[in-house]
Amino acid sequence: MATGKKTFIFYSDWSNMIKEMPNEDAGELLKHILAYVNNENPESKNLLVKMAFGHMKPMLKADLLKWDKQLKSYSNMGKKSAEARASNKVEPTLTKVKPTSTVNVNVNDNVNVNVDYKDIISEWNSFTWKLSKLKALNTERKKHLKIRIKEHGREELSNAFKKVKDSEFLQGENDSNWKANFDWVINSSNFVKIIEGNYDNQQTTRNPLMR
Repeated sequence: MATGKKTFIFYSDWSNMIKEMPNEDAGELLKHILAYVNNENPESKNLLVKMAFGHMKPMLKADLLKWDKQLKSYSNMGKKSAEARASNKVEPTLTKVKPTSTVNVNVNDNVNVNVDYKDIISEWNSFTWKLSKLKALNTERKKHLKIRIKEHGREELSNAFKKVKDSEFLQGENDSNWKANFDWVINSSNFVKIIEGNYDNQQTTRNPLMR
């Protein structure tokens, strides 16, 4: 964890992914997160832990880097103030710091994309697979969908769904019987890996993340 930082942000949208994990794996993931934010450089051989933490790590790292940057800014302001007092110069000092917003590298509230959410729900539910059906899209899911469509296009979203359908690994045919869900699929880093073919059957049905 960054120097002097005693807390870190645990994002609520991670709960959807953690709920799908076995309790033992979820516990190992929590220990892995705590080790990472305390600069212990943890390593895990657990596929599910690696997969879940791969989604969380960029957000945790962004928060820590933002804290370090803010800390350096405060330090520089303190030095300038001390120098000004030493030379009897009057300089404006910072008396109020505007609250900063939470860092979230995956969600942007200002993405202007027209999205037919009913069509997406219908398309996801039209596939005959072992994954959970969609009943509704909350605000968080809509934000992720807008960004994915703006980045890759609506056609690529359909392509990703088809790849998930055809992937034995994502359908649960793996050592841990883990299955992907909608929230995992539309996550930024996971989505890119899907469309790049990391989870295609010809790659591996056991551990595509190790490639």
